[in-house]
Amino acid sequence: MKLKTQQLKKHIGAVTSLTTLFKPQSVAVVGASPDLGKPGGRCLAYLSKYDFSGLIYPINPRYSHIGDIPCYPDFKSLPTPVDLVILLVPADKVCVYLEDAADAGTKAVVVCSSGFAEAGDTGIELQKKLIETANRRGLAVVGPNCLGMVDLHQPMVASFSTSLSTDLTLQSGPIAFVSQSGAMGMAVFTQAQAEGIAVGKFISTGNEAVLDFTDFLEYFIEDPNVKLILGYIEGVRDGRRFVNAARKARAAGKFVAILKVGKSKAGERASQSHTGALAGASHIYEAAFRRGGILSVNDIRSLTDIAALAPDQGTVNGPGVGIISMSGGAGVMMADACGVHGLDVVTLSQATLDNLSQCLPAYSGMSNPVDYGAIYGDMDAVQACITHVANDPHVKVVLVFIGMSPNLHGVIEQRIADVQKQCGKRIITAWLAGPVAGLLALRKLGVPCYVEPERAVAAAAYLVQLGKQFNGPDLHMSHQQSGKEQSAIAQLKKYIRSGRTTLSESEVKQLVSAYGIPIGQETLVIDEDQAQAIADSIQKPLAVKVSAAQLLHKSDAGAVKLNVKPADVKAAFKAVVAAASAVVGAKGVDGVLIQPMAQAGMEMLVGLRFDTQFGPTVTLALGGISSEVMADAVTELAPLDFELSYDMISRLRCAPLLAAFRGRPAHDREALAQVLVNMSRLAMDAGEMLLELDLNPVIVHIEKNSCTVVDGAAVLGADI
Repeated sequence: MKLKTQQLKKHIGAVTSLTTLFKPQSVAVVGASPDLGKPGGRCLAYLSKYDFSGLIYPINPRYSHIGDIPCYPDFKSLPTPVDLVILLVPADKVCVYLEDAADAGTKAVVVCSSGFAEAGDTGIELQKKLIETANRRGLAVVGPNCLGMVDLHQPMVASFSTSLSTDLTLQSGPIAFVSQSGAMGMAVFTQAQAEGIAVGKFISTGNEAVLDFTDFLEYFIEDPNVKLILGYIEGVRDGRRFVNAARKARAAGKFVAILKVGKSKAGERASQSHTGALAGASHIYEAAFRRGGILSVNDIRSLTDIAALAPDQGTVNGPGVGIISMSGGAGVMMADACGVHGLDVVTLSQATLDNLSQCLPAYSGMSNPVDYGAIYGDMDAVQACITHVANDPHVKVVLVFIGMSPNLHGVIEQRIADVQKQCGKRIITAWLAGPVAGLLALRKLGVPCYVEPERAVAAAAYLVQLGKQFNGPDLHMSHQQSGKEQSAIAQLKKYIRSGRTTLSESEVKQLVSAYGIPIGQETLVIDEDQAQAIADSIQKPLAVKVSAAQLLHKSDAGAVKLNVKPADVKAAFKAVVAAASAVVGAKGVDGVLIQPMAQAGMEMLVGLRFDTQFGPTVTLALGGISSEVMADAVTELAPLDFELSYDMISRLRCAPLLAAFRGRPAHDREALAQVLVNMSRLAMDAGEMLLELDLNPVIVHIEKNSCTVVDGAAVLGADI
């Protein structure tokens, strides 16, 4: 499947030049200044302040020296080739300097200058020229309109942000942070550093004219200094490449957590079908995150809390929690929060309880949560309690609450870290109203510490999520098309080439039937006599529906009659034709479908949608005319396998209704899962030829009785 509508950027020389970007031996600052009030002044100063060990070349024809550093008028005057160039010049001068930098042997450039695509038509044209120049000259370009980058492993600070002008000591660690917002990203980076969270790399990607978020995600997979990759994104251009990169990161033992903004309804594309209304942009991004094993968060606090998890210390392989609290009230609060976050406050084994009784007085609470308040001054006893709980076979992660107690700073931190190391289980602490130095000390020892107990519980839940295996097949998975499927896709192309933009119900059913999706018995008739003849042959209650490609929602137009007696079929024929003609005109009516009423079952909606960022998606929802009102839907990226299809079914709020209950037999979930898998095959084969397709309702019969597609509609796209 090819995503033709995606205007994918060329990356000529870009990815291979990322090593130069992160590990330059020389840096030139174009627009350098002795004035720290100017971006060129701060950028130059930060290189020295944060101990860049390579050669530094200020370029500005106004100065011969800036401080003790020689300043050069242009690239030709430099004594050696330069690896990395930082541009802080007017937008209309950027491409001139890109050419000069390439002539000087440069392969990587950070364009901090603004005034490009974010600035209107003139800026858009300048950005197009920048892309053309970078691609032609093989330059890896960060930006434009960015705050630059920080690599504390190098170390190198190539930024002009005023937030770096403080006396804050920056710590290198196993975390990389990539942000599409410069100011927001730098604020998160400096806040994390202030909290003792060692974010070792920060990239402000800006307008992403050449290098984008996914380029850096792919690079960090190979970086041995990075264990956790954080992201702040507004969107991605090539969604499938992004998801596959995240999957590769997980396969390499690295974790990805992202804050996605722009999730409101105002940002979702207007849609012609039910599926489009249900599968909005936010649903698709969440599906992409699930498929990539990406931890999705909703706010900055959660993002920094994840960064504080010390990812190099490992994850958690189950939801079992042991709580040890100085306060009984705090223990109950944490237990409640565990329920909210899907964690299990386990029952401790008898052996654990026996061990706890040796270090706690009889009046202490020894069940989970364990109350150590009576012995908090005895560090040997406290350490023993934590150890006993951590060693319980049912406990996968330990939560420790400390209340106030500034006197415990310098006493308790190392003991907790020792237990974590000895027991091989993650310990997460909450130190409410405690000394900041204690929090920082625990984090430095690899023990996450938070100031509120609820945040500690949420952090434990994040660790559990990171420890789970992501499911779903690789997005590049393909299948061998059958002859029927090939013919169906060929017919789809004919419809599009003839100028068609929609399909009728009958045409939709022919299409999905070729992919093994069961449709009911039906006959297309063009006059009342044919309708009566079919009705007489069936001799059962009938569904009488108009067939009109331009009428996507027939029920809304009154063009559907159900439970029609054979004797009344002519009247029903006239009624649905009249109703449809009032909307699309008589020429827009192809005929009328006569169907026997389907067997009883549960009505579901199965749909597909082609998303311009992520390609084909499949949606499962509670069906019928109330599908949008109920909004009980799950969306996943195609292709699907049976495991993921069953998972989609189980995540619906209405899923219990598909199971057996109160003497009613279960519905055929296996058949529904097969419909989802087959729909995903169609979605992958059709690509952007099918923008949207609804099967609604799909009636799921009792077990072993399969499903029946009762109605369908489709919106066509472009020929591929």
